Amino acid sequence: MYQNYIFDLYGTLVDIHTNEKKAYLWKKMSLFFGMKGAAYEPKELRMAYETKIKEQEAALKMECRGSHVPEIDIADVFRQLFEDQAVSVTEEEIADLAKMFRAISIEELKLFPGVPEMLQRLRRFFCCPTHRRFSPRRKFPCSALRNTLMESCSHRMPV
Repeated sequence: MYQNYIFDLYGTLVDIHTNEKKAYLWKKMSLFFGMKGAAYEPKELRMAYETKIKEQEAALKMECRGSHVPEIDIADVFRQLFEDQAVSVTEEEIADLAKMFRAISIEELKLFPGVPEMLQRLRRFFCCPTHRRFSPRRKFPCSALRNTLMESCSHRMPV
């Protein structure tokens, strides 16, 4: 019996829509780069970013040989954009930039219907009454767990 469950966040628990093409995003990004000494105009930065993304995608496709391509590491892309301008930044600054990029690019972020109820049922299904620790005495077949979780979700879970 499993003691821990891991869920993918985006597209599984959370419905997220981003827009990496909006001018406002690139204006703010170019300001951040400029504050660190890397001078980019918003359109120039966007074009350089998109070029780096395409390069990483191509490299990953070759590496994965047509199978599922992992998500691009935008922190690495931002690091390269600073390096192209001969500017040194800390990993913390790169992480902050990646968070800012994601926050500004989000147009919609919401839980899928039934997610809070499903997680609460999962918690009750396997936890002691105080919900603070796992109760190993609760043993259920996978089909019972699946049925319990499906009851709380408005969309169908894969079998």
